[in-house]
Amino acid sequence: MANTPDPQQLELAKEMAREGLGAAKRQTIGCGMGCLGSIIGTLIAAVILIVLFAPWAFYIGGHPTPTTTWEGYGKLHSSIGADYGLYLKLSYYHVRRSRQNLSGGAALCTPQGKTLQYGIDGRIDGVWLYTEGKQTKLTLEKVKADTVNATFDLYGEWQNGRLVLNDRGSMGKPFHADGSVDPKGRYNPMPIKNEQANATISYGTKFDFDEFCANEIVKR
Repeated sequence: MANTPDPQQLELAKEMAREGLGAAKRQTIGCGMGCLGSIIGTLIAAVILIVLFAPWAFYIGGHPTPTTTWEGYGKLHSSIGADYGLYLKLSYYHVRRSRQNLSGGAALCTPQGKTLQYGIDGRIDGVWLYTEGKQTKLTLEKVKADTVNATFDLYGEWQNGRLVLNDRGSMGKPFHADGSVDPKGRYNPMPIKNEQANATISYGTKFDFDEFCANEIVKR
């Protein structure tokens, strides 16, 4: 199966690990503690571990991602009326004994011209080689500097290189029907009944997102 480790691929990865770690040790010994060789060796070791255990991080959403980071944008449409622009920057993230394997940042522009900044905590389930078809959950959390708690969740999967998402009603807590943010944050303890927001996020840059918001989302 495409997302199951192949024995030949694992053997190749192990060989890369042996060669890379050997090179890292030689560089570290050659220049002493705290020098550039040690840093290079650490980086090589980190890359090898990703190659072994999370090769998907170098090919997120069907795009080469040598820095293990993918970015994209699209329209987030709520069934209660509003359209938003959503930008995601997702990076491979690993913490021992944690299910989370994504972190990053996001931006959401509203019809009123306000742009909210978020941190991302998330995961892709059952992924090894490719992200395609894999279930994904993202929690968009307010940054510390923002006094308004407009946190919400998104759920979905990767389809043909795009991330197709639904909020399962969570945007009904901090947002009004016109897309504005309640100044007190989570004004509604339960999601608004029948509220659903859907988005398809395609590969693109923050510049693309800014242009999209200015031309397609902000009401003039």
